[in-house]
Amino acid sequence: MDYKAFKRLYDGDRIIFTMAMELFLENGRNCIMEHSEEELTQAVKKQLSNLFVPEKAYEVVQAAKAFSQLKLVDLLVYINKCDIQIGDRDADVSGVCPVCRGPLTYEDGTRNKINALAMKWTCQDCEATGTETYRRVFDGHCDVRLGDGRPVPPREH
Repeated sequence: MDYKAFKRLYDGDRIIFTMAMELFLENGRNCIMEHSEEELTQAVKKQLSNLFVPEKAYEVVQAAKAFSQLKLVDLLVYINKCDIQIGDRDADVSGVCPVCRGPLTYEDGTRNKINALAMKWTCQDCEATGTETYRRVFDGHCDVRLGDGRPVPPREH
């Protein structure tokens, strides 16, 4: 599975994608690879008997099989490129009040200060106050140019 196929599956049917990812993550690469598609499809059909028509169970298995053939690093890159949120959905979100989920106003009126590690805020809805904290994480290079100023095309992953 390449990134385009991964993205197409993610954009196409989020339920199939999510169930296939859960099947893969709960059972692991070895389990998925060792069992036949028929065995896995039967197990998924049993689990989903009231939710899906039988053909959907097969789609879940096909996607899980494709996930199991990916290198872990490629899987993580694809998840990141699709901006899939992993973890606690109630986790703090930049620009969103942790009390009421309203929008925040920042003390200096800006939100994207490049070198800021902490920014004071006030919620526009409930007037709660606090500080957003950041850590620097390398994300990649952009706007790369050769010595003579010509742009370098972005790499395909």
